[in-house]
Amino acid sequence: MKGICLTDEGFKILEGEALYQNRLERLFFTPDGGHLGNSHIGSLINDFFFEQNDSIAAAEIIDEAEYLISEYEPDLNIIEIRAEITPNENGTDVFFLSVKCEIKSTSEIIEPKFYKIREIV
Repeated sequence: MKGICLTDEGFKILEGEALYQNRLERLFFTPDGGHLGNSHIGSLINDFFFEQNDSIAAAEIIDEAEYLISEYEPDLNIIEIRAEITPNENGTDVFFLSVKCEIKSTSEIIEPKFYKIREIV
């Protein structure tokens, strides 16, 4: 499957894992109500990421990612979702999200990974 995606370099035609990396990143990190063209689509992942209790936040992020994929990416079968929030020495936390899925139409296994930084104030 191919799709047109908005990237840092403008619009590009992507396929396979690159296509889903782009689509999932937009789906996961667009705030609730912030999706252009459909204000009912959005994610609470950013909100959960800034909660204080990291073990609860990680579980909520996994639940939200699972819901978003099931609801808005029906061509993916979820195999495993992992989320970790790890303190860093320089006063920041590193957030890691990994989504292992199967593309139903091709049976290809993909594993997009996402990293974000949270500053501790």
